[in-house]
Amino acid sequence: GVVQKHMINILNVTPSAMSLFGKARVSTLEVLLAGGERLSKDTSTAWSKSVRAFFNDYGPTEAAVDSTGTRCISGAAFADSIGVPLLNFAANIVDVSYNGTLVSAPGQLVVNGPQVARGYFKAPAQTRKVFARPRMCTDTGSTIFAQSRSYQTGDLSRYLPDGTIAFMGRI
Repeated sequence: GVVQKHMINILNVTPSAMSLFGKARVSTLEVLLAGGERLSKDTSTAWSKSVRAFFNDYGPTEAAVDSTGTRCISGAAFADSIGVPLLNFAANIVDVSYNGTLVSAPGQLVVNGPQVARGYFKAPAQTRKVFARPRMCTDTGSTIFAQSRSYQTGDLSRYLPDGTIAFMGRI
């Protein structure tokens, strides 16, 4: 295939596209980043054994595509984890009143940081609905976050006991 023909060793692809490759036919791959849709346990297990490093990334287009990430370790327990915020991002899980949630309690995932878009093109009503100045932030006093925007993803998530975030689906 194309990946092996061009000796590609790092690839960022959706989990459904990964199924088109067949792990045995991609011997050149060393680092694989999956994102854009939910990663299944079976896919995580298979691919984490066949590449040197495999990551599950999460992020909406409105926030520069990847906002959180986690490394998938062969043999580790699978928990739908989308990891922790990437560099220059903050992520919070909030209830309907925009209060932070406790571990394991579901809520909406909100991302913020300088990479979050300013809004939707020529759609001010939709922009006001989901983009705002951050009301809370896990960052410790950074002016970067105080001046950035937050994006309400519409994704149901929860904190796992290890501090990572689990994606549960759309709200």
